[in-house]
Amino acid sequence: MPIAALKNFLTLEQDRISLKQFFILIIIAYIFAVAVRFIWVYQFQDNPNIIWNNQIIINNSDGYYYAEGARDILAGGIHQENDGSPIHSFPSIFTAYLTKILPFNLETIILYLPAFLGSLLIIPILLIGRSIGQNMLGFIAALLGSITVSYYNRTMTGYYDTDMLTIVLPMFVIAALIHSLKHNKEINLLITGLTITIYQLWYTGGYSIICAIAGVLFFYTLIKEPKKAYNYKLITFMLIGIAGLPLLLKTGIYILLFSFLTYFKNRFDKYIIFILPAAGLMLLLFTKGVTPIIFNIKAYIMREKITPALTDNFSLNFFSVKQTIQEAKKIPFDIFAHRISGHTATFIISTIGYILMIIRYPVAALALPLAGLGFIALKGGLRFTIYTVPINALGFAYIASLAAKFTAAALKQTKHIKPAVLILITALSLYPNIIHIINYKKGPVVTTTEAAALEKLKKIAGREDYVISWWDYGYTIRYYSDTKTLGDGGRQNGDTNFPLSFILTENQIAAANMAKIAVRYNGIIADAMKDYNFADANRLLKALKTNGLTLPEKKEDIYLYLPFRIVRNQILPTIRAFCNLDIMTGRHYKMPLFYQTKQFIDNPDTIMMGNGFRFLKKTGKIKQMGKTLELNSLIITGYDKKGVFNKRIIEYNPMSDIYLIYMQSYGELFLMDKQVYNSLFIRLFVLEDYDKNLFEPVIIDPWTKIYRLKK
Repeated sequence: MPIAALKNFLTLEQDRISLKQFFILIIIAYIFAVAVRFIWVYQFQDNPNIIWNNQIIINNSDGYYYAEGARDILAGGIHQENDGSPIHSFPSIFTAYLTKILPFNLETIILYLPAFLGSLLIIPILLIGRSIGQNMLGFIAALLGSITVSYYNRTMTGYYDTDMLTIVLPMFVIAALIHSLKHNKEINLLITGLTITIYQLWYTGGYSIICAIAGVLFFYTLIKEPKKAYNYKLITFMLIGIAGLPLLLKTGIYILLFSFLTYFKNRFDKYIIFILPAAGLMLLLFTKGVTPIIFNIKAYIMREKITPALTDNFSLNFFSVKQTIQEAKKIPFDIFAHRISGHTATFIISTIGYILMIIRYPVAALALPLAGLGFIALKGGLRFTIYTVPINALGFAYIASLAAKFTAAALKQTKHIKPAVLILITALSLYPNIIHIINYKKGPVVTTTEAAALEKLKKIAGREDYVISWWDYGYTIRYYSDTKTLGDGGRQNGDTNFPLSFILTENQIAAANMAKIAVRYNGIIADAMKDYNFADANRLLKALKTNGLTLPEKKEDIYLYLPFRIVRNQILPTIRAFCNLDIMTGRHYKMPLFYQTKQFIDNPDTIMMGNGFRFLKKTGKIKQMGKTLELNSLIITGYDKKGVFNKRIIEYNPMSDIYLIYMQSYGELFLMDKQVYNSLFIRLFVLEDYDKNLFEPVIIDPWTKIYRLKK
């Protein structure tokens, strides 16, 4: 079929509506997107275990990073060196400002802000539809895109993070570009540039995306409109928008260039084609270059298992955190399709629809970087699927519109058939996504008990003190206790996690010594090696295990935060993996024995532990697939009716290095070797058997145990 005939086949009748009618569509779509996000609130609002400061606790730990910045801004912008508080970040500033002007506390703002900001995605989608003369297409895409699985998961009520606008803002950029290319007005250049600047302020990681969109616009121009000077002006404003310049300077350049182009209009267009884009590109290369793009490719596509940390005299090799983060792992196609469109069939239809849409409306190709970024999820992890959601929603809406057109033509009746077909197809596409939303009961980050423990710690610890735990809990600790941490969601590299892993999974003496070293050197092992004159990291670690070092004087208090979540989430083996290697060579050691289960059957003579493990109570033997392990002891722990911790030990073979622990109050069973049994986490949290010369309990309850390291 010739291209002209294909375009005619794919042409939709333009649905012209007034601006008032268009605003009504925006209001309907926005109310729908917000209302769906209140389903989660309805499901959790009556649970007293997740209410703090009269509000439901948020469900995204990274959100506490920006919440901490907002909290400190509201307190006068006071923070300490190395405390990590993002008081200069735009999300924190924006949140603090809303808290000041609205009659709600900070907890309420961070809970509901994702629902109201994330739902704004419907606006650029509708604007794109309007720009190509397809308002109903934009409306259908807005309904679907705003609640599709992946997008909903990261903009639901309580998911306070940059994701609230991470897709909304680039979609506004694409909408602004399409509108600009259609109307060719100078004012649109300024609007596009400012939109990109706001996107950069909100999410610095958007640099690569805007570069890619600018590249697509450049090739679109070369192919479609190579002599159109306006397109090159637009590219220049885009490059300025992502240049690494201060906001005021960037705004000044915008205004000067806009004024120049407006005053002289088209007088210098034949020179602008060459000069402006070249100047913009040079500005970009000198201020940012391609380093951020290369970094993202290495981090999410290459995904190295071992990450070297280079120093002046040697390099250390650490376990890469990307191997342990679920959202950064490869995903199968069915999950990939489900997250982008809600159903595999919808995904396939949507993808075909977007390709056809580009054929009929070539400007739709400007969204290719977002569409393509989602496909990285097949290797780089499910976090990328969110980018393709609105693009595929447009593709699906286009197919739905074509289906309605051909059905109405076949039945020779357009007045009722066409809207009926659109309603039916739209409802079918929305259904699996709404079912997902109803069933997706993502719990809050912490419970009321955990938040209370950290708030209590805030009254005990000083703002210069450190609280050590696994990086997953870093932001939460800082928000509630207002202390410093060594690891968090933004600082989770292998070199950072090594000392945290060592502290939690080595014995108490080694852990206490490493805690002092880690705080003194801010978690950088290489710096400690230099000061102690060790060329081999293993010698330093051996000295820590044997009290063979003169440790730095402890100026600040150091606390250990040990939550039950480590047990419940079964991440102790993952934590151990970060220090279970020779950091001089990168060679992994054999993992210590550790098996955890809740799925067991306690019979009179045996415990069927699953995975082939069977414990014989009378003989103290563990059988698995023909192998027999001698048990040293069975330790049963629990809390009585008054909440007092107790444990009972049944000894079998004192020469054995194998232990079985039954946490009766939690229904958790652990099988482990002596190394794990003597680890700090097992001793201090599971057994409450701490070395009184090294630690003292500060806050102890079944869900949170906090110890202070003695001086």
